[in-house]
Amino acid sequence: MVIEKLRRGINFTENEKIISEFILNHPNEFQKMSSEELGKTTFTSKSTVIRLCKKLNVLGYQELKKVLYSELNEERLLGKEDVYPILSKKSTYIEIDILLQQVYKKAIDEVNLSNNQNIINRIINQMINMEKIEFYSTGMGYATLETVSHKFNSIGIESTVSSTLNERYLVSAKKKFKIMAFVLSISGNNPFIIRTAEVLRHLGIYLVGVVGPLSDDISKYCDELIHIPISDFVEGMEIVSNQHSINYIFDMIFTQMLANKYEEIVAWQKEISYDYHKDIFKMTPKCQK
Repeated sequence: MVIEKLRRGINFTENEKIISEFILNHPNEFQKMSSEELGKTTFTSKSTVIRLCKKLNVLGYQELKKVLYSELNEERLLGKEDVYPILSKKSTYIEIDILLQQVYKKAIDEVNLSNNQNIINRIINQMINMEKIEFYSTGMGYATLETVSHKFNSIGIESTVSSTLNERYLVSAKKKFKIMAFVLSISGNNPFIIRTAEVLRHLGIYLVGVVGPLSDDISKYCDELIHIPISDFVEGMEIVSNQHSINYIFDMIFTQMLANKYEEIVAWQKEISYDYHKDIFKMTPKCQK
């Protein structure tokens, strides 16, 4: 959300922080101002206001006003987002349902705040040219990547997931296929993932790190980094929030790859139908030939 980006002020210049503070403290006055008036009022400039709009990934100043008006109204209706939901043994089914929806939404918002969409676009552009994807993680990350790998295989993108490193296999496979790899570390400092990233870099394999906050050692080996935000939104539910963040990250990549060849993929998937009553696959006459 744009309003959250303003509140955090990550990578803002001092003048951009002054503008964002004015917008947050005087939202009604802001709605009546032109970009030039906002620059004069904050003792900055119109050009600084426009640069801030670009950092917020909005199309322009008028778009910024519309988005903030909408988001502020939503907060007034739902209550401030910094009021954390409460979980206890007295929590009812409905309360838990509402809490989970808030945790999921917060996880997605945090992913989008922590990452630039251009990173995803660059990764997609690389994946289009690849013939095989290797995923590496351990523990919960490995279990999550098994599902991710299955999704990519289902649309014809060959992928495997590993919790061990086989250097000889990678050397051999690299000679036969165009390969890229993802390494996943929720903490960011998993020793196995750091070692794996180092080897993949040495072999010249395009590498994407999906990592938590302690990622300095991994980052120097990766071509791209996607950050997993570590949320304390609801104490005790960090594992739910983390896993939802990871699923969202990979689902964004998967869905973009699906969209790129949507008609083609849907066409060949229709050649196979599933009979849920008999629990068997059926092949169309075209596929049988």
